[in-house]
Amino acid sequence: MQQQYLTNTGIVIEYLVTVGRGKETLRAYSSCYNSLGDELGQKGVSFSSEFAANWLEQQSNSLGNSTFALYKAALRKLDEVYQTGEVQNDNFNPEKARFHCLQECFKQIIEDFSTANSTLSPVSLMGYRYQMCDIFSYFQEMGCLEISDISYDMLFKYCRTLEARTYHVRAQMHSKLNSLLCYLYEKGSAPYGYTLFVKGIAMRKIRFWDSVTPDVIGRWRKEQDNADNVFSLEDYLAAGNTVFEVHQNNGYGKGCLTSIRQAINLFYLFMDVNSLKYIPEHGVLWAESLKSQISVSEASGIRRVLIMVGHVATGIPIDLRNVFSTRTTFLQKLPSWCSGYVREFLNEKKAENMARSTISMMGSSCCRFCFFLDQVGITSFSQVTSLHVKQFNLEDKHKTPAGKNAYNSRIRRFLLFLADRSALSNPFLFLALPSVNAPRETLVIVLSEEEQDQLKNLFDADKDDISLRQKAILQLGLYMGLRGIDIINLVIGDINWEDVSIRFVQEKTGYELYLPMPSDVANALYRYIVKERPVSGNPKVFLRSRAPYCELETTTACAMALEKALPERNVAGSGFHVTRKTFATNKLQGGADTDEVKEMLGHRDRANVHKYLSLDESRMKLCCMDLGERSIRMEGRFGR
Repeated sequence: MQQQYLTNTGIVIEYLVTVGRGKETLRAYSSCYNSLGDELGQKGVSFSSEFAANWLEQQSNSLGNSTFALYKAALRKLDEVYQTGEVQNDNFNPEKARFHCLQECFKQIIEDFSTANSTLSPVSLMGYRYQMCDIFSYFQEMGCLEISDISYDMLFKYCRTLEARTYHVRAQMHSKLNSLLCYLYEKGSAPYGYTLFVKGIAMRKIRFWDSVTPDVIGRWRKEQDNADNVFSLEDYLAAGNTVFEVHQNNGYGKGCLTSIRQAINLFYLFMDVNSLKYIPEHGVLWAESLKSQISVSEASGIRRVLIMVGHVATGIPIDLRNVFSTRTTFLQKLPSWCSGYVREFLNEKKAENMARSTISMMGSSCCRFCFFLDQVGITSFSQVTSLHVKQFNLEDKHKTPAGKNAYNSRIRRFLLFLADRSALSNPFLFLALPSVNAPRETLVIVLSEEEQDQLKNLFDADKDDISLRQKAILQLGLYMGLRGIDIINLVIGDINWEDVSIRFVQEKTGYELYLPMPSDVANALYRYIVKERPVSGNPKVFLRSRAPYCELETTTACAMALEKALPERNVAGSGFHVTRKTFATNKLQGGADTDEVKEMLGHRDRANVHKYLSLDESRMKLCCMDLGERSIRMEGRFGR
């Protein structure tokens, strides 16, 4: 093998090592040079570019595409060494990349980009220059002569030319295109939307830019001229950043934050591509249009984010606990003649700061009443008579008298509201709806001894069958008799660790309670606060276990704790309140008198405690008397 050949191939290999090429590239170059060297030795000829090209052509069938490309590059570099004595540091081929055919403004961008990114390795910088030449050449062929001539249409068409490439090649080209667009934006030569373009189209399963038909987009453009809530894209981004920061500040994870940012960016791109301004309602409609391309849950997530952005833009406070259900509610199904009054009534209750669950029940009660009126042919509240109200009361079925009382109470309030608005012909219609239905006495249901033992074993065990929060909630109910609503309303300041007690005002009665804490309860609370409670400035003791780390809104968490602890328990109508009943019953059976239990439960009179006496069998036996002493004779099969 000729000495000159060995020297020149060594120069190429040394160059590759200097510029940091990988092991696979070095191995391919060495294999190429060794095979070609053997062929030259057998033929007894010196290296020439023509011989090398013919030899490579003969090897093409036995080489893969990537290996063939590496062999071709190896021979080109070797030819450069034979011609100039070295590998050109800037292996930039003007003929191949068509650099010399570009407009001067495009050439200058490439040079400026190279200067600004001089810290890149020569090989990486070379790759960027090649790719930029191809991009600008393509734009130039489409009639683009200046940077300002670049459009979304050109970007889409260029990306379509990459679809035939392999995934890895396409990913590299997308990356370089994104770097170029971001650089142009930093120089003030391109809009912000271009910086989002590549990541947007990389979501191949979503064609976000044409999910809405051209007719709809045309209608939206016309609406921009007359709609009240029309915002610029800059205002939209500002609102979107606020939504992102609120979620970030409330402890949402990286994956969730990424999804939020992606949703905001995609709709921004959609508006920018279609030359639209921001109207909050359009964001929701656009999210709905994506359901044919992605899962319902993903589309619902995007919809939730855009609803919040709309709230921020229009000055509505963000409530992270809102679900924004896509299901049609009963309120939305109401006939137009009554829906306005019902919404006004509920909004008035919201303004009075009533609990969400209370407002929800009021809405349910009003909807029941209005649907009945609509079914009997009523088209205005002025047509309603006392006969209609009485007929509704007869036909409105409930499982319990207590449930019917609760619904009727709220409908009476609605009738009073309508009377205040002069919507009724008879302002005293609320009197036609009875306020009390026949009460029903039921047996007090408590936890069995086996169930109480099962709970105690769970409390004492170190296993993760139930969380520390659930253990603390259950012990507050079972060992202190607290209602679920009072448990979730506890604040850190209610707990006095020095005298091991809790002081709070009951939600139901407004009666202040000062109760000593059993050591088991105090330890359970301490473990939860120290080991499991999320770090938060919220004063409530019990917080959500997932972001947003805010207070528990309903007593559902209490019911779920009991269900998790006793999964096999299935007693209809017996929820978390059974722990309070069990506490009262245990105290009575333990020898406490009714006055003591009354104070522990926070009741104002003894009557509410008497129902628990029926479960104290040992004391009930003391009340037995001989019927004969009362001159009552037992006859029939009971007689003697």
